[in-house]
Amino acid sequence: MLKILSGNDIKNLDRYTIEKQNITSLKLMDRAVNIFLNWYTSNYSSKESINIFCGVGNNGGDGLQVACIL
Repeated sequence: MLKILSGNDIKNLDRYTIEKQNITSLKLMDRAVNIFLNWYTSNYSSKESINIFCGVGNNGGDGLQVACIL
């Protein structure tokens, strides 16, 4: 796996986006989830299964929200 950004880089980008676009972290999470769901449903059929493993933190929140929707 090619690592492009560090965890701190991602946190800084999230913080920057939240401040510049005047949105909440939950709204940013909604955006990420919707982008993933659009990609997933465009590339896989509804008959295929998906395993979602969630840790703690915001990425875990993204994964949990995806799991609830799918």
